[in-house]
Amino acid sequence: MSSLLENIYYGNLRPDEKAVSHNKEYTQISEQISAKMAEWKEKLSPEEWLELESMWDLYYQLNSMDRAGSFTYGFRLGGELMIEVLQGER
Repeated sequence: MSSLLENIYYGNLRPDEKAVSHNKEYTQISEQISAKMAEWKEKLSPEEWLELESMWDLYYQLNSMDRAGSFTYGFRLGGELMIEVLQGER
């Protein structure tokens, strides 16, 4: 069994791919989005649909950047908390 450090080094650890909400509301909203996208695909011309997909791709890129920033901030905050605890600061 490989260690956590080895998994990080070899790029096997992908928190962004594993961080999926198990909240029932998340699943419902995801299903609503899929249904709405199917509706829009029927309503729009192929060219308009490609434009909408392009906009969604940009949104997903932005969302991914936000998630990466949140992950990094949380990781740093956790590290700072550990340092403070280990140093015994009050």
